Amino acid sequence: MSITSSRSKLAVLAVAIASAGAALPTIASADSDAIRPTRVANWTLTEGQAATLRVKLTCERGYTPCTFLVDGIGLTAKRSDDFTARTKPARSKLKIRRGGRSMIATVSFTAVDDAVCEGTETARVRVIKRTRGAGSRRDYGNVTIADDDCDTPPTPGPRPDPTDPKPDPKPDPSQPFPADSGSPTVTTTALTNGTLGECTTPQWIGARATDGVDGWFNRGCAVKVTCPTTARVCSARAESRHSLERAIDGERVSLNSRITAFSASGVAFWFRDQSSAGAGFTRNEDPGVMIRGGESARVECNGVRIAPTAPNRSQIGCSLSVERVS
Repeated sequence: MSITSSRSKLAVLAVAIASAGAALPTIASADSDAIRPTRVANWTLTEGQAATLRVKLTCERGYTPCTFLVDGIGLTAKRSDDFTARTKPARSKLKIRRGGRSMIATVSFTAVDDAVCEGTETARVRVIKRTRGAGSRRDYGNVTIADDDCDTPPTPGPRPDPTDPKPDPKPDPSQPFPADSGSPTVTTTALTNGTLGECTTPQWIGARATDGVDGWFNRGCAVKVTCPTTARVCSARAESRHSLERAIDGERVSLNSRITAFSASGVAFWFRDQSSAGAGFTRNEDPGVMIRGGESARVECNGVRIAPTAPNRSQIGCSLSVERVS
């Protein structure tokens, strides 16, 4: 099934549905439950304010070394436009080599003070923790950005006449924005024991959904990562997300993601689908699958802005980490 087929477009509207393909024999999925979660506090800032968030990173005995990625990511808030984030120590990978040890990482958040009424928006502090033997896990803390430009309520328009046989049509969501352009950004980052692949679409209006679905379809993106031939087994874990550019009350998005395993010759032999929906944002996280050296995994993601009532765009991204286990 193609991720962009009509059937997939319908599948993205399903909520909390997950179906699995044929199981991979003799190899079990990674167990992230054995990894202690990282506690990340929730914060609230007003535009123009700055704060420093402290995160304690701990490595359990028996799973060393532990490698951490700590960064600030956008949900409904957009990095650079709505906030900036800087992590200290300023390294892409923070490592604890001895079990039972810990370190403090700080994330300096600044909410950008603009002159646009956008409503309350949300960013996140993301901590990706990778261990030897127990795979990896992700933990998050929310940073709520309160808008200080919405003190004056908008002037209400005339009340619609319920007897009017020709009410105003629903506003065209494509009007305020230029036509969609650009391609998804695909990046790979070297990890201590593997590779992290990520893809992100531009902010897209999308195309009108078909098959009677009321919404705008974002075709999403895909990324593929290979387990090194020098490894015996790798753990492949995927995450995907879909968020609106503008936070509008009542606006919902759906998300469909698929992780597929390929043989060394490129033949797909296993897959798992996940679908979800939420108000302005939704996210899928796959529990992971083990693949052998020379095999590869791919994650694909797409979604729909469901029955939009105002002009908007959305962004979809997915990530895939493939790490050597043995």
